[in-house]
Amino acid sequence: MHEHGVAVRQATIFDLDLLVPLFDAYRQFYRKPSDRGGRGKQISMFTISTPRPFPLAVEIWSRLYTSGDMALLAEFLTFVALSTQALNGTADELLRQAIDALAAEIAPGTPEQTDLVARADITVEAARLSIPTLVIVTNRDPLVSPGLQRELAASIPGAWLAELDSGHLPIVEQPDRWAELVTSFLAEQQDAATTSSNTAEAGR
Repeated sequence: MHEHGVAVRQATIFDLDLLVPLFDAYRQFYRKPSDRGGRGKQISMFTISTPRPFPLAVEIWSRLYTSGDMALLAEFLTFVALSTQALNGTADELLRQAIDALAAEIAPGTPEQTDLVARADITVEAARLSIPTLVIVTNRDPLVSPGLQRELAASIPGAWLAELDSGHLPIVEQPDRWAELVTSFLAEQQDAATTSSNTAEAGR
């Protein structure tokens, strides 16, 4: 048990319960455009350059989906999404359950997503951002290199940078720390906005 009374799984170093809503969100997000009432494609990921391992991974992702072998695709996505530490620290049975769950939830909008990921480049747009931005680097990420993530942070004026000892899915591997980073960042922005508003009010 955790010191606050929350049960901790001993067989895995990441929370499998988090995968259920994650897969559901994945399925809803990657629906085909025709299933979204004709609205434009939704966007979840951008890259600012194309280092060789990333486009190769995307190409394999696309080809596996086209092959119809969802089980093999789920194994590949698990391999590139989780850190070696997470994979090695999870019991075989639990890891297989997670892979099987993912295979059952591969969404029909996957081809559009892989095409978008392969082409999108926000180098120029990132440099124009003028709002508070938090970039969380996943430093054990086998899909998107930490160096590329730091490059993204450096390209955004005034971006806050944090790092997590995690693979591509920190919400699965490091959910508590990930939530702490995000909520702390948002709280600081709220405090800053409140202070600014109070100062402006006092100056009237």
